[in-house]
Amino acid sequence: MKPSLTFRGDTGHDNQPLVIPPRTNATADIAIQAHDLTLRFGDFTAVDKVSFAIGRGEIFGFLGSNGCGKTTTMKVLTGLIPASEGSATLLGNPVNAKDLATRKRVGFMSQSFSLYGELSVRQNLDLHARLFDLPQADSTQRIDELIQRFSLASVAHQPSGALPLGLRQRLSLAVAVLHRPEVLILDEPTSGVDPAARDDFWRLLIELSREQDVTISCPPIS
Repeated sequence: MKPSLTFRGDTGHDNQPLVIPPRTNATADIAIQAHDLTLRFGDFTAVDKVSFAIGRGEIFGFLGSNGCGKTTTMKVLTGLIPASEGSATLLGNPVNAKDLATRKRVGFMSQSFSLYGELSVRQNLDLHARLFDLPQADSTQRIDELIQRFSLASVAHQPSGALPLGLRQRLSLAVAVLHRPEVLILDEPTSGVDPAARDDFWRLLIELSREQDVTISCPPIS
């Protein structure tokens, strides 16, 4: 068993160390797999023969400099862009933009935070609950639960576009997990936020992975 990882973060904040405990429920099941994944735009190769396998409940980070193809790989895995060569599977099924059943089992949070700025925090969650066809009886309870868990109660009726970056980040994550996805794909989710807000965000991700067995894939470093 791998030991826990501890990060001290910013000493200017009175925060507890960020601890990533080892996986205690690891299985051999693969949630996301790519084999020689390649994407070309004309003569330019954006992704070149990328292969990997991500187990269920694992936190998998893509590391690399700006422009190396991290976000492009994410888009291929979510079906937004078809691969030029190679293959990818998501929850055992070939990645296919038309496979709505599989896509509803996946949550996605983009770097640009796909929120409606004129809508309040609660209205954003309510809208996405309708988009994911959550039953009304279930969605109201789920939204209340996420507002409390993500510490959004004090701003629940404020326009999301007026919120500080750290709160918008938390709201975007709440939107991404609203429908209880089995896989969560994040595109540089902590870019531009302060160390304390980043640590709070990662505590939420650790809880999703270790307590709810959600598979998390993200490129955290630019």
